[in-house]
Amino acid sequence: MNQEKQIDAEKQMALVRDRFTRTAGVFADYVLKERVFEAERLLRLAAPRGTERTIDVACGPATLARIFAPHVRWIAGLDFTPAMLERARREAAERNLANFSAIRSNLLRMPFRDATFDLVVTSYSIHHLPDAAAAIAEISRVLKRGGKFALLDMIVSEDAKIARACNELEIVRDASHTRALPVSEFEKLLAACGLRIVQREIIEHPRHFDQWMRTAGSKRGDKEYEATRKLLEDSMRDDTAGLHPKFFDGPSHGAADERPDIELTHTALYFAAEKQ
Repeated sequence: MNQEKQIDAEKQMALVRDRFTRTAGVFADYVLKERVFEAERLLRLAAPRGTERTIDVACGPATLARIFAPHVRWIAGLDFTPAMLERARREAAERNLANFSAIRSNLLRMPFRDATFDLVVTSYSIHHLPDAAAAIAEISRVLKRGGKFALLDMIVSEDAKIARACNELEIVRDASHTRALPVSEFEKLLAACGLRIVQREIIEHPRHFDQWMRTAGSKRGDKEYEATRKLLEDSMRDDTAGLHPKFFDGPSHGAADERPDIELTHTALYFAAEKQ
């Protein structure tokens, strides 16, 4: 990586750290409650045998690690944000997960030798990273031959115009978002790193707009909230961002005004890939 790209990557990782530090409480509360079924779905696709040396990269508050821990020999939770790791440690302690360890590190430069892990897992991380190809290459590097990489992340349309509109909207909501990928790009990146998808599912997840904004740290009246809402409302007629938005009958509970909440739908890709 040249110096200019390295500086850009460091700036992006600083944005990620700052965003998830600022929203650590509300984000962790949401994902630990609402993403259990997603973590369990990914666990079924990964199908660990119980002997795996595992790492959850960009682990957040142990969203995946707490679900995988009872089914593997050992699991590390790696994250760049100290506030997320602190919440992950608390979650592991409350669940008595003796086989969990927390590690602070940048996913793009993990402090492990080649072929260290039998299983690598991650959730909703790639669209925050400055270089998806470099991230998947680094994951492949630390994975043993025959090991598995299990991922859950949002995806965008194969239509470049719709994908661009979706990513632009996401960035207005959350400056730490870089670019969500279409399925075809995930397939190309995996193949380039010697990873073959062995299990795959694509699932739609409806979201409440106000809750979605709260997890990013903004509420009605805030600049980010109003700008994102305008873009989403503007996309409604022809679904130009591919988020299938529609108004609810009324506002969310405790809303500051009478505007109706909006339902939007994220499409998520789940896969387990094997290193050849």
